[in-house]
Amino acid sequence: MNIDAVKGLNAAEIKSLYTKSMKRDFPQNELRPYSTMKRLLRKNEYGVYRAYSNGEPVGYFSVFSTGGNVILLDYFAVEYGMRSRGIGSELFRAFAQIISKDYPNANAAVIECEAPYAAENPDEKKLRERRIGFYLKNGAVMTEHYWRAFGVEYNLLALPIEGADITPIDFGSEIHNLYLSSFGRLFTIHAKNKLKHWKK
Repeated sequence: MNIDAVKGLNAAEIKSLYTKSMKRDFPQNELRPYSTMKRLLRKNEYGVYRAYSNGEPVGYFSVFSTGGNVILLDYFAVEYGMRSRGIGSELFRAFAQIISKDYPNANAAVIECEAPYAAENPDEKKLRERRIGFYLKNGAVMTEHYWRAFGVEYNLLALPIEGADITPIDFGSEIHNLYLSSFGRLFTIHAKNKLKHWKK
């Protein structure tokens, strides 16, 4: 199965996707309120895309960007009935292509992955390790940063866009700024083994 189209969704389509798919696909503590998405959409800082094969939806992803050189892969999922068919890697490639096309200032995409060390049981730890392994296999790299948002701890990964040098990028500061733009709340980040707190 090949992805042959990727469509940017309008507000009504995003609301439908949020209600029918995202609430099913993501735990409540990981899903930002739709009201926040709507506010970011009005500011042109948020985009939601759906991928298709022969007219059938096979996956979706969302992007948060304030126009800088780093964007956030906010959500990424293969459609519920399409899983275990090898679509994930192709969907991730489609995501990278969209960044190159729609976000020309971006040198990298930052990706949040639930931290294996914070898993509540061995099965959950393996699941988180597999998820990180998927992104690493498909071109992302592990950064030195750990991030906590709404009580969930994440490893931060990064995907270089079109071979960009991401070495100088402080991904801790970048995601901090993105979250402050989105939520304006207190967050914690663990960078270079030093715990830092930021507050707007």
